Amino acid sequence: MAYAFQGVLPENDALTTHILVRCLGFLGLLPFLAFALVAVMPSTEYSGIALDAFVGYSAVILSFLGGVLWGRSLPLGDGRRVHVLLLLSNVFALMAWCGLMLSHLSLALALLGIGFLLVLAIEALLSGTLDVNLPRGYALMRAVLTAVVVGLHLALWMRIAVAT
Repeated sequence: MAYAFQGVLPENDALTTHILVRCLGFLGLLPFLAFALVAVMPSTEYSGIALDAFVGYSAVILSFLGGVLWGRSLPLGDGRRVHVLLLLSNVFALMAWCGLMLSHLSLALALLGIGFLLVLAIEALLSGTLDVNLPRGYALMRAVLTAVVVGLHLALWMRIAVAT
């Protein structure tokens, strides 16, 4: 598997996990931004497609964050807190799926936006427990990314509300 990335990643440790996590995190905003921008453009034939793509990408990322929560809870061992985290990680995957299934995009945007806020709130509540070996500044990065993503959900939700 290491050969698959030969020539793509530097041979030395110039690319730290800290830098890679930040780059991937902020690059993950690009589809949100691009789809939102196209969705709010006046009278383009791609607005509806962009809005659907935004909801789809949002659902994928919310599911991913649920999986991250799952993975971060496993090293904690056994007990009530771990069981709750494991169950919540599945709730976020189900929220994402429901967001995809909703025919009313305004409801989907609201549900997914709330999901992102809840993931961040859970991470904040359990910051002392879940922060084992996380890159420096991870919590701040997650807060900034969530603020942008939720802001875009809200902007699109308001755009739909005004249009109807």
